[in-house]
Amino acid sequence: MNAPYIFVLAGGSGTRLAPLSLTSAGKLPKQFLPLVGEKTMLQQTIERIPGGQIVIVPEERYTPDIQQQCRDLDGAPGEAEILAEPFGCNTAAAVGLCALYARQKTNDEKTVLFFLPADHIMDKNIFGQLFQQAVARAAGGKIITIGITPDRPETGYGYIQTGGQGDQLSVQAFVEKPDLATAQKYLAAGNYFWNAGMFVMRIDTALQALERDAPEIYRALLGIDFTQNLSAEIARQYQIIKDKKQNISIDYAVMEKEAANMELLPAPTAL
Repeated sequence: MNAPYIFVLAGGSGTRLAPLSLTSAGKLPKQFLPLVGEKTMLQQTIERIPGGQIVIVPEERYTPDIQQQCRDLDGAPGEAEILAEPFGCNTAAAVGLCALYARQKTNDEKTVLFFLPADHIMDKNIFGQLFQQAVARAAGGKIITIGITPDRPETGYGYIQTGGQGDQLSVQAFVEKPDLATAQKYLAAGNYFWNAGMFVMRIDTALQALERDAPEIYRALLGIDFTQNLSAEIARQYQIIKDKKQNISIDYAVMEKEAANMELLPAPTAL
């Protein structure tokens, strides 16, 4: 079995941290800033990954900054590939693009893909354990997500409702950011987790789900010719997705509809 491909999704705008994190000239989104510790959030995210082929997925305009940040990392993490998007088109398009890119690179649809945001914070050892478990489970064809055990009624996060016990948790539903009263009910219920935005699945699992649940995005991405100027190819097909108003999140486009084929790995709150 091929080593997993890890896609670090780094296309967020970071506007909630304005004016520190902005997309205007001379400013960088939060994932490229040293907000927690001396290294940037992206650098820390890369260094947590215990193995596999790392691919960073940013907007094209940030490629020079990312290249420099990777050069500042020692060893293998600094050798991460960059798969740049000419412009952001939300995470459903990004996940589909990554799956097709990995298929082109490996010629093996059973290769496991691990998608994670560039701005998460988690203990390296805890993440390493969750990473290995998720990759092993996803190899069987399931979609695995990581949920954070809530310790307070948080209204700023999305939630995932689960069934089952221990670490054998099925996914029942994805829930939007709740109001305070609803968040308090989720906390008391004990079977709701914060959505960490981490998804693990095989290439074929990802593409079949996208074809099933977001066919317009899937068909557009199939038009990318990876042997040609990739930036131009992606831009042309992304524009089709944007024109069809399909620039939507992977959670909304696919994951909410694939709950029956999903499992959740719980992570502790203290990360």
